[in-house]
Amino acid sequence: MKVTKKQIYVVCSIFLLSFLFAKDYNKILSNSWEHYKKQKIAINGRPLADLDYKDLGRGSYGKDLSFSETVSYVLYRAVIMDDKATFDKVWFWSYNNMMRKNIPRVFNWAESRWEQMPDVKKDNLFAWRFTPNIMNTNIGGIIYVPDNSQEVNGWRDGVEVAPDGDELIAGALIMAHNRWRSGEGAYDYIGIAKDIVADIWRKCVYKAGTNILDDFENAGSADRWFSYSKGGMFGKKIEKENGNSFLSIDTYNTDYYGIGKYLGKLDMSQVKGISFQTKWNRGLKVVLEDTSGKKVIYSRNYGYRDDLFTVEVVFDNRENTNFDWSRVRSIMIQPIDDYFALDNVKLIQQSDSSIQKYHLLSNAKGDPWVNVSYYMPFLYEAFALIDPEHDWKKLAKDSLEHIKKSKSITLSNQKGDVFKGNGALVPDWCMLDNKGNFVDLPWAEDGSIDDYLCGWDAFRTWYFLAMTKEVVPALSSDSLLKDKTYEFYKNKYKEDRGLHKGYSIDGNNSLERGLQYEYPSSYGVYLALFSSVGDKPMERAMLDKLDDSYHSAGYWGDNPKDYYKQNWAWFGLELFINKGRNIAKHLGILE
Repeated sequence: MKVTKKQIYVVCSIFLLSFLFAKDYNKILSNSWEHYKKQKIAINGRPLADLDYKDLGRGSYGKDLSFSETVSYVLYRAVIMDDKATFDKVWFWSYNNMMRKNIPRVFNWAESRWEQMPDVKKDNLFAWRFTPNIMNTNIGGIIYVPDNSQEVNGWRDGVEVAPDGDELIAGALIMAHNRWRSGEGAYDYIGIAKDIVADIWRKCVYKAGTNILDDFENAGSADRWFSYSKGGMFGKKIEKENGNSFLSIDTYNTDYYGIGKYLGKLDMSQVKGISFQTKWNRGLKVVLEDTSGKKVIYSRNYGYRDDLFTVEVVFDNRENTNFDWSRVRSIMIQPIDDYFALDNVKLIQQSDSSIQKYHLLSNAKGDPWVNVSYYMPFLYEAFALIDPEHDWKKLAKDSLEHIKKSKSITLSNQKGDVFKGNGALVPDWCMLDNKGNFVDLPWAEDGSIDDYLCGWDAFRTWYFLAMTKEVVPALSSDSLLKDKTYEFYKNKYKEDRGLHKGYSIDGNNSLERGLQYEYPSSYGVYLALFSSVGDKPMERAMLDKLDDSYHSAGYWGDNPKDYYKQNWAWFGLELFINKGRNIAKHLGILE
């Protein structure tokens, strides 16, 4: 076919127009970063997050909170942008005000007073929330809610750990070291990163799928057993004797005391009993509680000994029909003496055919809550290099299996409606039982949270999987994007000409928590997904959606101070531009 001059002119005109009107996305990254710094970083370096509309500190209403997540996002972006000045400014404030071992004091909500951070909380992890004004004193800090007040005021607590923030902070520090080299003191990026990574493993990584409830060989085991007491003094710690670690309890003048462990919704209908090693006491009670709050109690008395010996408690008299053995929430042990030691706590079953897997819990106190979007396998490769004592590569592989497994989870809401995962979406939250199964959270059943949604938390999973595919291709994380997940979002876009912020895990549109709308943050993540799987038309569609919501001043959406929108739109666009090559280089794992 003969090509005419007119046809050549038309084709050239199209290419010229495309060139003239093409977005300079690197310029957008730069401009939006400069805009973000002006809006969301205080003059003292505190990174700002959401406004507090719950008035967590009774004086903080309408003021900017700060989360460990907020810290991590700013540090991650700063090192990508080669902005060392901003990195160091934010890092210095965060290191001194939110790293738990450095926090000068906390506000004890139960006692309504400032006090020293409890020793058991002093580690290299970060308090998950900083509240800017507590009790109308114009003094900001970390609110601490002791165990005995958690049931009523636990939602105010800011001392606990959300390890997604700690993971990305550690990753940003590794990148900062490789890009700028470490300094001394607070600026020893790589030294501090090593400490954070080791504490993430000790406090937040849990091995499930076994009859062993705890052998106390992990330094964070003490925090994984909650404690309660009435009157007197109570203390617990990990002790070592002849190379063996065990939990020791020391009390004085208490009316009673106990320790316990959350089990999720553990099916104990086939469990014969429990065995453990103990010493320094003459007897105890074992208390089981089901998810409805009903309890069964077993008492055992024995002779006092100064060396560890094994005790077995058989769960007989199961004709107690008021107790649901298929849904056991927790196990508690109440000794009758002031001293007590515990080791090698095991369930007695016919057999154990389960396979042990590592899980990342969403806290540092052992509660078996899981947030799938906290898994960041692309970072674990770098963590393995600086923390060879712990099996981060195994966690990376296990985390991909957990993400796949969560796509078929069955969850319910407080009304009893059942939601079956469609094989494409992952839940915002779930609970891990001792067999490694994912089940409902207790507070999902009482309506406090909708864990059956793939919403405000879960959507981040696609970014972390896409980045893993680019940074550590050997993990084959793209298989979790290319399967039903990719098809689901592509088909939804064709049907609705847009994608919502989130959906129910069964794939239906949800009216909960504003998820029925389009958001720049989600389009950033969807861009990462489609770019990673190589779907150019859908990639272009996601770029168009981001373009439509972008303001030349340097922000996306209708609120320039919405830190979540601005960060996740930026992250997705940055992955689209650089395809993770810069991240792999700065993490020191470029293949």
